[in-house]
Amino acid sequence: MNPDEAIKIKEEASNLLNQGLFQEGYEKFLCLGVDEFLKYTLVRKKSTSLQKPFFWESFILQVTNFDLFFNSIYAEKLLFFYFKKQATISSEFEELVALQHPDLMVKVIRLSQLFLDENRIEDLINLKLFGVYSSHQSTWAAFQNAELELWNCIESEMNALGEFPVHQVLIFLVEWLEESRFNDSSNQRLTYLADNYEFFISLYLNKYESNVIETDLTKWDKHLIYVLTDKKINPLNSLMDAIDRRTKLYHDLISRYCFDSDFTFFNESGRLDLTHISTDKRAKWENSDHRIELITTLYYQEALQAVERNEKNGSLYIPHSKNGDGKELNREVHVNYQKSAYILKDLCIENFIFNSISVKSDKVIHPLIGYANYCNQRYVGALNSRNTINWKSAYLPIMIKSAIKDIRNEPYLLNTISEYIDLNKQVFGEGFADNSKSIIDLFSFNIDGNEKFDRFQIQYNVWYRPFLKIQNVFFSPMLFFASNDWFYAIVNAALINMANNKDEGKRTSNLMEKHLCNKFSAHNRTVRRIEDEEANDINGDIDLIVQDKTATVLIQLKRTYLRTNLEEIYNERVNSDEKAMEQLNDGHEWLENNSDFFIMDHKPTKWIVSTSFEDILSNFNGCRKVNYFELLFILVNRRKETGTLSELIDFVESDNLIREIMG
Repeated sequence: MNPDEAIKIKEEASNLLNQGLFQEGYEKFLCLGVDEFLKYTLVRKKSTSLQKPFFWESFILQVTNFDLFFNSIYAEKLLFFYFKKQATISSEFEELVALQHPDLMVKVIRLSQLFLDENRIEDLINLKLFGVYSSHQSTWAAFQNAELELWNCIESEMNALGEFPVHQVLIFLVEWLEESRFNDSSNQRLTYLADNYEFFISLYLNKYESNVIETDLTKWDKHLIYVLTDKKINPLNSLMDAIDRRTKLYHDLISRYCFDSDFTFFNESGRLDLTHISTDKRAKWENSDHRIELITTLYYQEALQAVERNEKNGSLYIPHSKNGDGKELNREVHVNYQKSAYILKDLCIENFIFNSISVKSDKVIHPLIGYANYCNQRYVGALNSRNTINWKSAYLPIMIKSAIKDIRNEPYLLNTISEYIDLNKQVFGEGFADNSKSIIDLFSFNIDGNEKFDRFQIQYNVWYRPFLKIQNVFFSPMLFFASNDWFYAIVNAALINMANNKDEGKRTSNLMEKHLCNKFSAHNRTVRRIEDEEANDINGDIDLIVQDKTATVLIQLKRTYLRTNLEEIYNERVNSDEKAMEQLNDGHEWLENNSDFFIMDHKPTKWIVSTSFEDILSNFNGCRKVNYFELLFILVNRRKETGTLSELIDFVESDNLIREIMG
């Protein structure tokens, strides 16, 4: 079917639906073919056509139609849409799916986390599922009961916090976090503490949004001394312990059950068994952390070499601190700043846009990285050097010593907006200070009073947005601020800033394509970048075509946010990677039928080159996902091993960089 005919059918079908002629409208849509219809509504996100109750209560239940839709390659997406986004509940539809496609029913209920919905759990456990599928229903009930019991405890404990001022609550929170970290200093524990903090802050500020924050910072100091010297039990202990148990339940069990199809709880008798854990996908997911560690290490090494080189040739002077002991600290600041600058350079984002004003990235990231490194040395380093039984006994002498030296060394970052602006005036001048508030906003989290708290969709990530902004104060526990290497925060902040400034985002995205083109251009390769005007003529989406005498590669470049949990990874897979696969395959088919545009000398390799680190080297219907940063490093530093394009393909798809560096 030619594109013009397809457009006409979509318009006619939509008009029929708008007139209330639902049967006729959906039949017209099916003239496209069921896959094309669902691709249009689900993949292309034109889902309003599926939101009519008639579709679920009548049209899809018609025998021929039901079989047609569930034989589609998009059947899973269709069922996920019904459970996750469709307001209509059709018991007859659910019963039919449970009877004829129980495997798909169970899979999608897991992916949608529908069993956590108090209003739906009874319907789900009453579905007529048989055999091994019915065993999942006991899991749904167990998870629902366990999570709800913890949530009721959290709600009850939260009610008692109304009697405390906000600044006291936040200091009590810091105490609980620090004592927990002191007892377990593993990276996994730090990750859970961040999740606990994000959950608490989102819930607390939503519940007590009208509370006024204390801007007299001496009152914060007095309460901190009270917490350190008083032996009363922290009033947040029970609440935070309950949140901690819920975090472990959700991330260790529920999230893994939902998004890892190999993770199951059934023993041979079909009963619930929480001791059986499949770790394959968990290990694969955690491997993405190794990739991030690899890339940050490579950028760090490049930055360290540059700083040492500039010191040696005299173009960079690194001073001692005023106490005479900070040269290594100052060097580390320069290295970490340079590392982030190199990352942004490869993203082709060298400026941030605030209120239509372009600000050099160094003026955004340098003070953040400098202060974080300073705090890491002065606070975290000092804590780690003390051999004590708890955080209070470790920190109190550090605070006293810092006060004598007139050095601020609290367990939290705390400033008023006006103080921060004044500080930036002193360092960067009046012009930059005008954008200080915009910079704080970019790296800050604050509650929108119009949003209802959703305990299953926490929107706060302290690694991306380390500052908590409440009225005229911004705050961050030093636990997270000082240990943040800023890779996540700076990359995501830059991408968010580009998304909020579409013209600059488009310009820098084009520059990024050209940047990758230049890296590919060695070794007599033909590199064709598809210009915007040309892209309008192509069915599908291809950004780059690379070819030499040995191979052809079709590339779609994706500049996506970094992901931090299994659900985000799944959502990226279905909303970004699979869509890119569709577009890349469509583009491949178009090229085969339009040899006057470009002659492919070989059956092409198809790459989704992405800035994300998840599902790297996964195969999406013939399209391989490749990490952008890894690819750049290989193109620049492994030219000998990748002289021909076929050698490059083999090096990348065999994951040789990871194997070589990490063993």
